[in-house]
Amino acid sequence: MQHQPQGVIRLVSAVSPKQIFGSLTRWRHKPLQQGLLIILGLIQPCIGSSALAKTSEVKASVSSLSEIAPAAPKPDFNTTAISPQKLRQLRSDYKKARKAITTRNTKQLQILMPALVDYPLYPYLHYSQITSDLSKLNQKNYNDFMESYKDTPLPSRLESKWLSYLAKRKRWNNFLDNYPANTSSTSRQCQRLWALHQTGKKKLAYSQVLPLWKVGRSQPKSCDKIFRNWIKAGHLKEQDAWQRFWLVLENGNRSLARYVGDLIKDSAHRRMVTTAINLHKDPVKLAKLKLPSKTPGYTQLVVTSLKRLVWKDPEQALQLWQKLEPTLTLNTEQKLKLRQRLGLSMLKKYHPRSGYWLKQLDPKIEDPKLIEWGLRFHLSNQDWEAVEKLIAQLSPEDKDKGRWRYWLGRAMESNGSKPKAIGIFTELSRERSFYGFLAADRIGQTYSLNNSSQPVDQKVISQLSKLPALNRARELFHHDQLLDARREWWKLSRQFSADQHIQSAHIARRWGWYTQAIRATIYARHWDDLRLRFPAPYSQSISTNAQRFSIDIPWIFAVTRQESAFAADVRSPAGAVGLMQLMPATAKQTAKSINLRYKGSHQLKNPSTNIQLGSAYLSKMLERHQGNRVHATAAYNAGPHRVKGWLEKRGALPVDLWIESIPFDETRQYVQNVLSYSVIYSDLLGQPKQFLTPVEASKLPPIN
Repeated sequence: MQHQPQGVIRLVSAVSPKQIFGSLTRWRHKPLQQGLLIILGLIQPCIGSSALAKTSEVKASVSSLSEIAPAAPKPDFNTTAISPQKLRQLRSDYKKARKAITTRNTKQLQILMPALVDYPLYPYLHYSQITSDLSKLNQKNYNDFMESYKDTPLPSRLESKWLSYLAKRKRWNNFLDNYPANTSSTSRQCQRLWALHQTGKKKLAYSQVLPLWKVGRSQPKSCDKIFRNWIKAGHLKEQDAWQRFWLVLENGNRSLARYVGDLIKDSAHRRMVTTAINLHKDPVKLAKLKLPSKTPGYTQLVVTSLKRLVWKDPEQALQLWQKLEPTLTLNTEQKLKLRQRLGLSMLKKYHPRSGYWLKQLDPKIEDPKLIEWGLRFHLSNQDWEAVEKLIAQLSPEDKDKGRWRYWLGRAMESNGSKPKAIGIFTELSRERSFYGFLAADRIGQTYSLNNSSQPVDQKVISQLSKLPALNRARELFHHDQLLDARREWWKLSRQFSADQHIQSAHIARRWGWYTQAIRATIYARHWDDLRLRFPAPYSQSISTNAQRFSIDIPWIFAVTRQESAFAADVRSPAGAVGLMQLMPATAKQTAKSINLRYKGSHQLKNPSTNIQLGSAYLSKMLERHQGNRVHATAAYNAGPHRVKGWLEKRGALPVDLWIESIPFDETRQYVQNVLSYSVIYSDLLGQPKQFLTPVEASKLPPIN
């Protein structure tokens, strides 16, 4: 079988590193002079060192990058304490050194390295040197690096590369010697088992294979050899293959299910395998199934087929469920999960008979998920009496959420209890939220922004700025090594107090690292500091494109804040890139429509290009939806074709009901966030605040 490789990067605490020092002529480590460094009480005392004297002579016969001896920066090196001219020189030399490593220019590197000995990113140069040629790395040097830089994220990265190298070279004893005990990588675990197999420990290896093999998904390719030999040695039991078959089929991987099915020997089981795969292809045939309920695999077959059928024909699936459930061998929890799965599938399609089936599936009205989606179904039908009754069945915690308080108010308003509705809306309008803004609009109140900025504490900022990890993060950010910068920041900030998070947010904002300022504010749970949570970078580019494409500036800021939190380098699992998270195909089409030269997705990491294309696409969506930002925002997230279908089915609904009826949780939250963020940005930019335009609110009935 073909498997998709998996990998895991383990991060280590980023505090102050031990240093490596050596003679530039013999490259032998000398004893370290140790000292204690205790910073802010945030970390355990760690060992530091003072720099040894630098050598002015460089040995000319060095032939490998990895032979150039490292020396380390002072643990208290602070980039804010040196002159701008000196810092510019160090940064320039660092760039040259990185290029020298890439081009394998050992001569230039020998000249540059002594000048960079005190630069915070020296460990990163050392790492690049080592990994440029792992064939020159021996166990002692590996151990020295792991110990010397254990307070940075670098050891875990070297460990990963080193293990991959050892496995590729089939140095299995070395691999086992360096294998970490706490790895969660499936690929690494399989490599370890193969290493045991290849070093004469087959019995031990085989005893640990089953938990990795019996899963409902394809495993990494590195598992193939140990799996194949384990099966060939006769360790796979019929029951384990039978169980994995159903796990895999449940996850929809028919090709892997066929592979596992071929390992099953029992004739009755093999017949069921064939039946199950055929029903998985065409679950409608379940209605014609004639099998005794005691047939092995009967319950799994019916459950798997029902879950498939409900997406094709919800009514038929639920009728079959009603007929077949008494024949299934399921415990109470399994029955509840099946009922929820079937119910949610029907409700999310807004099937006209969802109300009837909701009563059949959850007669006691106990399942929170079914209640939530039952409410959306009744809201889509504007059945306000049913809405009010179902809200009464929510848990006290859910009843208190802004969402359901708003809809209770709308239900009371429509059912004739307008004074109570106004009371609910008045209280809710004091909150800065989507439903708070909706409530404010209902009763003509101004929006409550509740902005409360935390003051800058220069003493704490000064202390934080001296931390080695923060200095490394700053320099990595400067050099656009954003992933490395995030690793350093994350490992250090895990130990921060709420106030330190806030002050670190101010530091990140000063650097222009707005994404990290947002994250730090969130970690501090300081929700009311809107200037930290909602920065406005790239304002010139956004303003220019807003004017060019005739769309609102706050809307562009809101979409960008929601999409990437202003991280220009981010790429989503789906492949969307950059500030406004554009899919490459969409970017290419949009670029053509505005006569912008487009060479490839790498351009999308350029903020100006990304904002230009994102703004153009937003404008296109707005034009397509007759100036309705709500529909355009949904289309930007979920795609115009999906939104077209939702509008065809429920487009006549008032805007608040239409948003609530969006079947995708992600898109519904996305639209709510973007609309709310637009109000916040309007306020921060000193522009008039308007939550819904007249076009968007046209179908929303006024409250008297």
